[in-house]
Amino acid sequence: KAFELGDAFRRRLGDAGVVVRGKGLLNAVVVDPATAYAWDVCLALKERGLLAKPTHNNVIRFAPPLVITEPQLHQAIDIILQTLQEAATTKDR
Repeated sequence: KAFELGDAFRRRLGDAGVVVRGKGLLNAVVVDPATAYAWDVCLALKERGLLAKPTHNNVIRFAPPLVITEPQLHQAIDIILQTLQEAATTKDR
């Protein structure tokens, strides 16, 4: 189940143009530092109820519980995509 959900996670984010890598449900999204910082994106995700771990300046790690359902996973992906899109349009250096 984790393999299938992880594959869906990577496929859906990848189809949206997000650089994502991982295995099973342990995945990382690469954020373009010219667009947003991982820390800022993680704070915005937290405000939307999704916890993630920033790594370096441009990588965000996701490790959802293994009991996550497919609808919950797609809800999380919706939150991630919306947050990344908003971060890209509001980053100020």
